[in-house]
Amino acid sequence: MDYKDLDIILSLLNSNKDSTEMQLIHNQYKMKSLVRFSKFTEEKLRLILNKLESDKYVDFMMKDDIRYYYINYNGIEFLEQGGYAEKFRLQKLKEDTNKRENVLIQIATVGSVIVGAYYFLLLIKDFFCPFLSFLFCH
Repeated sequence: MDYKDLDIILSLLNSNKDSTEMQLIHNQYKMKSLVRFSKFTEEKLRLILNKLESDKYVDFMMKDDIRYYYINYNGIEFLEQGGYAEKFRLQKLKEDTNKRENVLIQIATVGSVIVGAYYFLLLIKDFFCPFLSFLFCH
């Protein structure tokens, strides 16, 4: 599911924040017109609304066995913060930062092992050279 589609439906429900019966019917009409004009299939629209509901950005009221969706306060606040587009941008930025940090940690670890091995060999040389100076220590 494309995050842009989630933002489209959430913005559509945000156009008028009244939860009056008239506005709920108007929201329903706007969503059905998206299906009618082939922007979304009914299945995709249902999945988007279920996702928005599970994320707690929209609520619904039942009337005559029909769900009438409307945006809630969490959804309004979420849209003001950039919606799903911003959420996924920040998530990708965090993942990229974590990858870079892991590479830097690996480089630092390898460098530390090399430096540690070098100084360990110097210590061994300094320890054994007084006893074996006649062979190879200069």
